[in-house]
Amino acid sequence: MEQILQYVDHKALLEQSSLYLSSNENLSMIFKFANRFPLLIVLPMILLPNTRLTNFLLRSKVVMAVLSLVYSAIIITAMMTSPKPIDFFSFDSVAEAFTNKVMVLGGWVHYLVTDPIVCTLIYYDSLARGIPHIITAALVFLTLMLCPLGLVLYLFLRVVLCHVWFEWFLSNENNTAGFIETWFGTKQFWRRFFFQSEDKTVKVE
Repeated sequence: MEQILQYVDHKALLEQSSLYLSSNENLSMIFKFANRFPLLIVLPMILLPNTRLTNFLLRSKVVMAVLSLVYSAIIITAMMTSPKPIDFFSFDSVAEAFTNKVMVLGGWVHYLVTDPIVCTLIYYDSLARGIPHIITAALVFLTLMLCPLGLVLYLFLRVVLCHVWFEWFLSNENNTAGFIETWFGTKQFWRRFFFQSEDKTVKVE
């Protein structure tokens, strides 16, 4: 690894990156690109649940990998070129850092990476539990927009609908539910909901 790094001019690379990010036009372009990218996986989750296309897009991890690389480049450049180090345990230091547009962009892309991951957890968990997708779709969209709010609402509804309190998110990519069951709930889900079966767990094959 050291042999590879010695051929890389770190200072020149950092200067080029810093120069590129010093342009408001470039920052706006990255912002627009990054904003649209998560829709490549969130929209299929909402509109095409439990399909091969959606499962392929989620398993490929391409969207998250690309955004993670963009985030890494932005945040490393911002921190390396900052006039003074950022103290992440100091509110004033963090607030001052976010007066820099590059740091703001990095923070925004950070959300665009993590929010769809939470959307994916909710999506697969709801499929595995047979929760009607007509409910899940709204929560996935809300989670993309306001992640913590969408997550806490899903956890609350999961308690109400599935009588589940402390279980972690399930993941069943090979769900065989049909169109009607996916969108409006499986028989097992409605049976558990109305009769509150003593078996509170969901078997995932």
